[in-house]
Amino acid sequence: MTKEFYQILEINENATAEEIKKAYRKLALQYHPDRNKGNKEAEEKFKRMTQAYTVLSDDKQRQTYDQFGEEGLQGGGDPFGGMRPEDIFNSIFGNFGLGGFPFSDMNANMNPNMKSGKTQDIVHTISVPLSEFYSGSTRKLEFNQRIICYTCNGSGSSKPGADTTCKTCNGNGIEIRMRKMGPMVQQIQTKCSACNGEGIVIPKGDRCNTCSGKFVVSRAKQIEIKIRPGMHNGEQIVFKKESHQSPGATPGDVIVILQEVPSSGFVRLGNDLLFNCNINLSEAIGGFSISIETLDKRILNLKSDPKGTIIANGSTKVIKGEGMPYFHSPSQKGNLYIKFNVSTPTAGFLDEELMKILQVKLSERRRITSSAGKDVILSESATPPHFETIRREEERRDEEQKAKKRKHRDDEGAVNCTQQ
Repeated sequence: MTKEFYQILEINENATAEEIKKAYRKLALQYHPDRNKGNKEAEEKFKRMTQAYTVLSDDKQRQTYDQFGEEGLQGGGDPFGGMRPEDIFNSIFGNFGLGGFPFSDMNANMNPNMKSGKTQDIVHTISVPLSEFYSGSTRKLEFNQRIICYTCNGSGSSKPGADTTCKTCNGNGIEIRMRKMGPMVQQIQTKCSACNGEGIVIPKGDRCNTCSGKFVVSRAKQIEIKIRPGMHNGEQIVFKKESHQSPGATPGDVIVILQEVPSSGFVRLGNDLLFNCNINLSEAIGGFSISIETLDKRILNLKSDPKGTIIANGSTKVIKGEGMPYFHSPSQKGNLYIKFNVSTPTAGFLDEELMKILQVKLSERRRITSSAGKDVILSESATPPHFETIRREEERRDEEQKAKKRKHRDDEGAVNCTQQ
């Protein structure tokens, strides 16, 4: 006779009640429907392991199963006694599962006014150009914040001191019901039907006129976000206890996530910068002078080495101290690497006539500029310490740009973020 229930829970036939519960908890969390949306196989496994636990956790049913197998179990029909397997799991481990795992259907029923340890954090992502990570900036985040009603001080009642405790659940917000599961009787914890889980019942005529008995009111809230030079993509700025308020709970945090927007020509690599410079064959051989604008709007006049060094395609030059500022020491900056992309003529152009033209063209030095700004002679060659990252970073940015063209999303939603 096979003992499949033991195999399902991955335990031996001598397992203790605690070992059975521990095994079921581990597997049920893994295969719970809320963690495996649309996965029919996981759903069936969850049902089967719940059935196994229901039998093995009951001494009488376990004894029958050990002696006669599954066929010897009484009750037949629905092995869960009319309950969902999820209900059985919840009745064992509570409304949030063991270890605080929040199942989606329970979260959907949670009332924001229920007393709890902390209200939900507000997480907002803002797009930040690379230039603002370089120079710093100030933003303003605006949203509607729920605060404790200033008229009733969060009681929801127009009568100070009135007893509003729900008599059905004694203010706990939950009811304990008994459900039969075959030969077993199980205690089920559910949201109180009288107070909708709030623990408070306020007669309609006694409700606060300001919040209508909802304990909280809404107000416009503005937070100033300071982006400091040298901050990084993905960095979080946390405003402690600036989230929504609720009676008996500590306000959560407002968390702002900085998302870098690529700047034209520049790629950030830690505290260094990479600039892609496109030149033609004539400039690579005969020299050049090109002006570029830095992230803080300065002008750098890039000039080739006067000794006439030829620029190879893909080669890099370094300008020390012109990279990104260090966060903890903004006066200190990384390096700026100039990567050269040399465009060459297509194959088959070198006939006798074109050779003569080429000899003339190679003597020209195009794009000679003279802009007001700092002159930089590009004589020092260097490879960025993270050169392999450059290619991956460029490919990633290309994919991001393509994705943005395919689908435009409104990241701001109901929250507006404006630059001061």
